[in-house]
Amino acid sequence: MYIKKVDPSIVIAKFFDKLVRIQLENEDYGPATKFLPILKEFHLLPTNELKSQAIMICDDDHYYHPHTIDVLLKYSNKYKNSIVGLRGWRIREDLTWGVSGAEELSYHVIEAFRLSEIYRVGVITANNAYVIRPSFFDSHIYVDFNGAPNDIRRVDDIWLNGHASKRNIARLVVPACCSSIGVTRTHELENYLISHHMTRSAANDHALKWFNQTWEKDLWYKFKGENRPHYRSWWTKIYREWINIILRLKFIIYVGFR
Repeated sequence: MYIKKVDPSIVIAKFFDKLVRIQLENEDYGPATKFLPILKEFHLLPTNELKSQAIMICDDDHYYHPHTIDVLLKYSNKYKNSIVGLRGWRIREDLTWGVSGAEELSYHVIEAFRLSEIYRVGVITANNAYVIRPSFFDSHIYVDFNGAPNDIRRVDDIWLNGHASKRNIARLVVPACCSSIGVTRTHELENYLISHHMTRSAANDHALKWFNQTWEKDLWYKFKGENRPHYRSWWTKIYREWINIILRLKFIIYVGFR
């Protein structure tokens, strides 16, 4: 029997044709284009009714597990005055980005699939997705953007979190079964930074210091795991790792090795 191979993208496109609207933006905000235009659009609405609308923000170089939207909406509806996401990191008191060593890194970067309970972070990141609401921000998040230094405009996670901290909006990493899968094939941001004589590390440091008056002082990262999160039990770890393996195998079957 001959079975014609069908391009899955065509099937998906037809299935979601009436549910999804793709909108091309005229104004380029760099990496922040994924959230600034939609926030501006909601802020310009004549009514406040939709300004509490949940909006999921994510990067375009990750494959997100099937439970992503369900988990984020569940916690976003429970914590309606907080940004909820599946990955984040903690801010050092000296406002320097990053730490050294695998153990220290596991305390510094917080990932949903490792957690046993919600953990509040300084910076929540789009590479594993998060949910915001337009009411969390005022117009300064986009009005002030073009006036910020060029390197700061390239590190959108810190820009969004800095403005959230100004308005006392907590950022929470919530427990989830699995992690996303990175499918990056190009490194446009790194290429841009290099061509403009900048580095991601220096840009992050500059952005952290740009918001030095707004970060929550009680959230400072403390070395050697002093205020580390509570991680999952061994049984939960085994279960989540098994789910991760299944999802990665499905990804390989449907997408293939790239």
